[in-house]
Amino acid sequence: MLEDELLRRFVVGGFERLTGDELLALSERLEETTSATGEAAPLVLSEAIKAVYALFREHDEHGGVSLDFIRYLDKLAVLQLPKICASEPPEAARLARDFRDELYALVSEYDPAKPFGLG
Repeated sequence: MLEDELLRRFVVGGFERLTGDELLALSERLEETTSATGEAAPLVLSEAIKAVYALFREHDEHGGVSLDFIRYLDKLAVLQLPKICASEPPEAARLARDFRDELYALVSEYDPAKPFGLG
């Protein structure tokens, strides 16, 4: 799975390492990987990326997402993604699901009026 340059950059640095529509491009490549391999983890990661991408797009016109919030997401990504990528498919799918669910919760709680976007 780490043959993809966008994924490699994402695993090493999180969301902040990808610019513009690279998150969307990575999401699409992960979906293609799922189609080619039948593995669930890439699809679940794609769902997580799309949720964060949607948050970024939603807040672009309002000054963007708090840098502290993005850095928090990056820390989670850098901690979780290497484990997901190194695990066997069933464990990778479980870890990816947990990561996605955590991101879903954070994205739904995001409030730009609060410190770090959470509170």
